[in-house]
This record gives sequence, structure tokens and C-alpha cells, in this order.
Amino acid sequence: MDTQDINKADYQEQGPRKGIVIIVITILLGTNALLLWQFFDKKNHLDAANQTIVTTTAEEMLCKFSSINSKTILKK
Repeated sequence: MDTQDINKADYQEQGPRKGIVIIVITILLGTNALLLWQFFDKKNHLDAANQTIVTTTAEEMLCKFSSINSKTILKK
């Protein structure tokens, strides 16, 4: 009987610990998910900004190239 009582007491003591561990793990998983979401959200915004820069640069180069070609054509 003593062994069963000791095991039962140990099991009852671990109950609150299990709850605390589950809460801590849940908080950590939630934090991790939030950080991942922020990372990918910022990455998408950076990709969009980079695409805008590439497009703008290409348009500027096209305008410069067009003006150079038109000057060359006018000189001929």
C-alpha cells in the first residue's frame, strides 16, 4: 500500500507541472509562428520593392536608350 500511495502522490504532484509545461510550449510555438509570419511578410514586401526598383531601372534605361537612338537618328 505504501508504494501505491507514494506513486499516487508523485503523479498528483506532476499534474500542475504538466499543465505549466504545456502552457510554456504553447506560448513558444505561438511566438515562433508569429516570428515566421513576420519574416515572410517582410520578405514579400522586400521582393515587391525589389521588383519595383528593377522595373523603374529598366524603364530609365529604356528612356535613355531611346533618347540616344533618337539623337543618333536625327544626326544622320
